[in-house]
Amino acid sequence: MAIEMNRIGTSVVPDIDTKSTTNTQTSNASDGSKSVSRDQIPDRRQSDQVSITPSAAKLQAVEQKLAALPVVDQARVDKLRSAVESGEYQIDTQRIAEKFIHFETELYK
Repeated sequence: MAIEMNRIGTSVVPDIDTKSTTNTQTSNASDGSKSVSRDQIPDRRQSDQVSITPSAAKLQAVEQKLAALPVVDQARVDKLRSAVESGEYQIDTQRIAEKFIHFETELYK
């Protein structure tokens, strides 16, 4: 993902309470330093830009589609439930054992 940022390294003026800014300006002005009002400082935050690559945009679209899908495939659950209730569902113990062994060997690679 590419990010393009303008004016990197320039300082951005943080949001400051107006009352405390006025007090600071008054105290700074008394010691001979130049006082600057908040209205004279340009707001540089409006010029920042962020762009994403086409592949990142596609990934974002896929994530949104996946988020819209139901968490549970209700049709598959209903099919399995009816097979179990009718006694048609057969458990393949050999396949389960092979999957356990495969899973355990993958953990220790």
